[in-house]
Amino acid sequence: MHYLARIDAADEGDVFHAGLQIDGWRYAYLRSVEKSRRRLLRGGRPFDATLFVVEADRRRRYVARLAGVECLHESHALAARAALAQYGWLATHGDGAVPADGAAFNVRFRFGDIRRYPSDAFAAEDDVVMRLHRYQLHGVGEDIGPAPPRSPEHAAMRRRLVDQLRAAHPHARIDFDTADADVLLRDHDTTYAFQIRTELDPRTALRRSLDRLVRHYLSDLDETPALRLVVVVRKEPDAADLRYLSLLRGLLGLPIACRVVAVDPPAGVGQRVGPAGARL
Repeated sequence: MHYLARIDAADEGDVFHAGLQIDGWRYAYLRSVEKSRRRLLRGGRPFDATLFVVEADRRRRYVARLAGVECLHESHALAARAALAQYGWLATHGDGAVPADGAAFNVRFRFGDIRRYPSDAFAAEDDVVMRLHRYQLHGVGEDIGPAPPRSPEHAAMRRRLVDQLRAAHPHARIDFDTADADVLLRDHDTTYAFQIRTELDPRTALRRSLDRLVRHYLSDLDETPALRLVVVVRKEPDAADLRYLSLLRGLLGLPIACRVVAVDPPAGVGQRVGPAGARL
């Protein structure tokens, strides 16, 4: 489930506070979660959330998109605060990002799963978020608002991939940033779901693509039987990477392929760049 959640502008920096992590989990307090806390705990399932603030001029500004948010029992919240204090991280980073009461936290999420919006990502007048005022979760069922920006490597790979696809499939329909694919190509009776990964190691890219690809495959299996999954990597896979891919096909029965879209200059090409763009 995907929710819209209002936060205060003063709390915006806390979402991106890198210091208060344990094992990659960022423990945080979202005021909008409180009214739904019991229901979320009963459900026992993670959720996604798009955070927004209401500006002084009443405009809504998107702040971040969080994936896999988990609601915390109070005992877990207290244990997380105690652990942060034990490791000295509260003393190092101060209590500015942690309310003074013991049950400070009500959620946790992977810090690496935060996708931040630019500071000028304002909602359009007809966006549903313009009608929201209260601090509570508003279920929207799917991602809403503009897609948060991707890394420069991701953007470069997508540009090159789309150029290649348009040249090879001039009459196909191409969609971007769908719920479970970075690029979706529909050509005749076949649909190709491309997930772009920027890791240098192809096997790491394949492994980190699995959850999203399997989710897409299972959700569209009945409606789109001729679905092909493609992981787009930036380096040529070696023999061990190809064995891993073959294992995925055999064990999981997934129609999965690996496509290389190189965006790196050849070895030895280009200059090293130092601070402030100084040439080295």
